[in-house]
Amino acid sequence: ISSAAELAWFRDYVNNESLYESQYASATLTEDIDLSEFCHAADAATNTKELSWDPIGNSDNKYQGTFDGNGKTIRNLYINTTYIFRGFFGYANGGSIKNITFDNAKVKNTNKFGTGILTGGFEKCTIENIKILANCSVEGTENTGGIAGAGAGNISNCENRAMVNGTNKVGGIVGNCYDNTISSCANYGAVTGTGYAVGGMVGYFSSGTMQNSANYGDISGDALLGNLIGYANICNINNVLGIGNIT
Repeated sequence: ISSAAELAWFRDYVNNESLYESQYASATLTEDIDLSEFCHAADAATNTKELSWDPIGNSDNKYQGTFDGNGKTIRNLYINTTYIFRGFFGYANGGSIKNITFDNAKVKNTNKFGTGILTGGFEKCTIENIKILANCSVEGTENTGGIAGAGAGNISNCENRAMVNGTNKVGGIVGNCYDNTISSCANYGAVTGTGYAVGGMVGYFSSGTMQNSANYGDISGDALLGNLIGYANICNINNVLGIGNIT
């Protein structure tokens, strides 16, 4: 994939439920991608209507392939929606998503089921080498994270610098996760929740492992707050650092 038009075509191909096993399609970026033609805010000066990015994969047609960003940058992702599981990917099930940098991504969703810059939801998925730059932001309700909204899988070598805002189960890396391994990840962005389970790395961590990771971002919320995890149930935590201010 070398252009935004080709990326949009790939998205439509994956999401076409009439095509047999299209959700298993794999792709590699060969150039940086600017999505501003395919998703953008409204602009009264140019009479431009708002266009929200329709994600790759969704809860009905989950993405199950391998998407390799190849170290390239995706710029100007824009989402403003009320649907479940929203991000660059909607829902990823199995497969692998890796090696992507997001620049100037703006994601806003009022649905509670999962909001993240990379993906709204995921399961049995490997997510690695994802970087979210400081000029990005994500705003959701429940299950909101800088990298992913909610799910289960392996997340490694990921870095979030975006501001993350939500209500309950809000985290710099993942909002709500279970049966996860999070390793060699870092959050630098401010994480704000108006409710409970707000963490610099993970808001609500049902089960799994966190290791070799650090939070440097400030955290604020109403109840169950932590530099690393807002609420942890059954978790192994090893070699971690949290130095953000908690309010």
